[in-house]
Amino acid sequence: PVKRQLEGREQTYTAQIPLGRLGQPMDVAKVVLFLASPLSDYLTGLVIDINGGMYMG
Repeated sequence: PVKRQLEGREQTYTAQIPLGRLGQPMDVAKVVLFLASPLSDYLTGLVIDINGGMYMG
């Protein structure tokens, strides 16, 4: 659905993202794997924005 909304505007939108590309399902999967692993055992009440730095740029 997001791809459909961006038709014809994808370059303009990705230019605003510091990483220079749209997020992919694997980007979310990597965060899920991290959160499901023992590496995240001391994290509580955390909000993780998976946005390629969009809110920082």
